[in-house]
Amino acid sequence: MTANEPTPSLNTCWTLLLQAHSEDQVSREKAWEWFMTRYRQPIIAFFRAGGVSAAEAEALAQDFVGDLFQKQSLDRVKREGGRFRSWLYTCLRNLSTDCFRKRGHLVELPSDFEPDAPPASRPDVVFERAWSANLLGQAIGALEAAYSGNEKRRALFRCFLAHATGEPSPETFAVIAQTLEMHHGSVRNAHAVFKEQLRNQLRTAVAATVASEDEIDGEITHLRRVLAQ
Repeated sequence: MTANEPTPSLNTCWTLLLQAHSEDQVSREKAWEWFMTRYRQPIIAFFRAGGVSAAEAEALAQDFVGDLFQKQSLDRVKREGGRFRSWLYTCLRNLSTDCFRKRGHLVELPSDFEPDAPPASRPDVVFERAWSANLLGQAIGALEAAYSGNEKRRALFRCFLAHATGEPSPETFAVIAQTLEMHHGSVRNAHAVFKEQLRNQLRTAVAATVASEDEIDGEITHLRRVLAQ
């Protein structure tokens, strides 16, 4: 979470939805703003799969979240397998037609199960990729703030981020050490710390989208599989 991002008093997607139905208007508005800040990108990606412009997809996303917060009663906030990702996608499929009609569109989203449909046009695939990239982006953004103390730390962050999904070669470590005037061993140690911090930030981002800690590892495995495709 960035310094400028609104912070809800409750810290998971599920409890956030409950807060969205609070009698207190300020709490409802904060919940809506936090939700849009964190999860607008995969929602927009879903609507883009319907063939609309980026601006129109943004407007449809606003309509969707507004309808979701207004129409979803508390007894319908179900934890489908504990995964908020699955629940949100189901809501998108169920409410998207109303959102399109509201704006005068006669768009029919391609079927999730059409075997001949290219992956880039299937709303389930588009949504999953955007969802996974969004969570990874949240983790990276939170970690970047921790490296903002001075220029050398910011430079380390940029170097390590380029190799976030793998291990830098000995030659790469040597180049980083020479460029930043650091000992080779210090760069290796700093990279190990970076990887551990990134894992922790990713777990934090994923933890807000599941119902229990037992589901975190499975969601991270799913995220990595989607991003590797």
